[in-house]
Amino acid sequence: MNTFKKAVLLATVLVLAACGESKVTKIDGTSNGTADNSFQKMIYGMPSGESLQWELDIKMLKSRYQGDEFAKRFNGKTLEDLKPEIADTKTHFIKINRERHAATEQQEIDKLQVKLAEFEAQGESNIKYVMIAQTKARIDMYTKSRDEILALSDEQAWNTFGCGCQQTDYKPSGNFNTSKY
Repeated sequence: MNTFKKAVLLATVLVLAACGESKVTKIDGTSNGTADNSFQKMIYGMPSGESLQWELDIKMLKSRYQGDEFAKRFNGKTLEDLKPEIADTKTHFIKINRERHAATEQQEIDKLQVKLAEFEAQGESNIKYVMIAQTKARIDMYTKSRDEILALSDEQAWNTFGCGCQQTDYKPSGNFNTSKY
């Protein structure tokens, strides 16, 4: 009889478990709201560090694919399906940020080149040579900074600039491992 009670108890537990809510495994891209809802259900119950990383990755994807494009693009995708897109989006933002920061340094170099030409065109004076020397030093500083930005590896650029997404506060975690994607 004891075995019979255990069997009935086990059967009851299995029936109750089967009645529970099914696990969402794919993004429902019907709308942005359903995509967000299904994504939240997919990461529910994950360890907090893992779910936080997924939330940040999704914010980054949403910054790249805005509006309905996010929901449409990832409709029917699993978390595993998103990994290559996350890695590609990371590379996309690294390239944009590297170019943006290098361009900012180049703009300063260009402004200083104009000032240098103006100083060199001035008549003879002691201040002229001081201004020329200071301007050349600043040009060298910005040139070095620009060249260092362009020489950064992707991982160094990511750790320095992060996503740079305009719609998010996504900052580099310092532990984004592209080898897992």
